[in-house]
Amino acid sequence: MTYLLPRVFIVAIAWAITCAVISNFWHGAGATTYAAAGLSWAAAGTMYFGYLRRLKRDMKPFERSRYSIGSRTA
Repeated sequence: MTYLLPRVFIVAIAWAITCAVISNFWHGAGATTYAAAGLSWAAAGTMYFGYLRRLKRDMKPFERSRYSIGSRTA
């Protein structure tokens, strides 16, 4: 939950800013437009933060080997 909650707020803030821009420039926008904007931000957030999580997971073996090499030579 500590991993997911801050990312949900980031995506929600981005969606809110997008909705504000849409309502500012397109006064006749319907609910479908706002829903599409929200879905696109949710998809982008899922892909981006999923990529970061996978990247972090893939880097752990390299960090362990880096520290273990240093401890053997010292």
